[in-house]
Amino acid sequence: MSGLQRFNQDLNMSWQDFPYFKHSTPLAATGGIKAQSKQGGFGKNWWAKRWIAVLEGSAALRVVALAALVGRAPAALPPLTPKPLPSVDGALPDDVRIDLIARRADVAASRWRVEAAERSRESARAEFFPDVSVNALIGVQSIHMASLLEYGSRVPNAGAAVHLPLFDSGRLKARYGATELAVDASVAVYQDAVVSAAREVATQASSLAQISAQRTQRAIELDVALKLKDSAAARVRQGLTDSRSELNATDAWIAQQDALLQLDAAAVSADIGLKRALGGGYERTRATP
Repeated sequence: MSGLQRFNQDLNMSWQDFPYFKHSTPLAATGGIKAQSKQGGFGKNWWAKRWIAVLEGSAALRVVALAALVGRAPAALPPLTPKPLPSVDGALPDDVRIDLIARRADVAASRWRVEAAERSRESARAEFFPDVSVNALIGVQSIHMASLLEYGSRVPNAGAAVHLPLFDSGRLKARYGATELAVDASVAVYQDAVVSAAREVATQASSLAQISAQRTQRAIELDVALKLKDSAAARVRQGLTDSRSELNATDAWIAQQDALLQLDAAAVSADIGLKRALGGGYERTRATP
C-alpha cells in the first residue's frame, strides 16, 4: 500500500475505530441554569464599607452646618428623616415684575446711596445763596423784685446778620463738583446692581428651564432602565441566564435614579437662587381656573 493510500485510509477512519475514546452525549439541563441573586452582598465588601463611611461623614458635616445655621447645638436638632424633594416649576411665573428686584438688599442700598448723594448735592447748591439771619430777644430787668413785671422793666433786643458767599466761591464750587461726581458714581453703581440682578434672574430662570427639560428625558431613561431590569430579573427566574445580567441592569437602573435625584437637587438649588435673585421671600402664585 502506497503512502497516499494509507493517508486516505487514515482520513476515512472515525472515532469509532479508536476504542480508547469513549462516546459521550450532552447532559440534559433540567430546570435550566440555577442562579442566585447576590444584590445584598455589596455592603459586605471593604470598599463598600469605606464608601458608606464617607457618606455618613458627609451627612454628619451637613448636620453641623445646619445646626450652625439655626444657632443650635447638633444634639438639639430634631431627628432628621429622609423626605422627598419639593417639586419645582421650571417656568418663570408670568406675574414677575422688575419691581421685585428693587427689594434686593444690594439694589435698595444702591438706591439709598443715590438719594443721599442727591441730598448732599442740594445742600452744596444751597450754600451759593445768601444767608440772612434775624434774631430778636425780649426780656425784663429790674433792681427790685416788685417792679420786675412792670412795663418799664422790659429789655428788648433785635439784630440781623447777612452772609454773602463772595470770597469762598471757589471752595463752594469745588464742593458742588464733588457732590456731582458722587451722584454720578452712585447712579453708576445702582445701574450696575440692577443689571447684575436682572442677569442673575435670567440665569437662574434659564437653569430651571434646562433642568426641567433634562429631567423629562431622564425620567424616560429611568423608565426604560426599570423595564430592562424587570426583563433581566425575569430571565434569571426562568433560568435563561445567570445573575450578572440582572446585576448590570439593576446597576444601570440605580445610576438613572441617582442622576434623576441629582437633577431634582439642582432644580431646588436653582429655585432658591431665583428667589434670592428676586429679592427673597417670593412665592409663586398660581392662577385659579
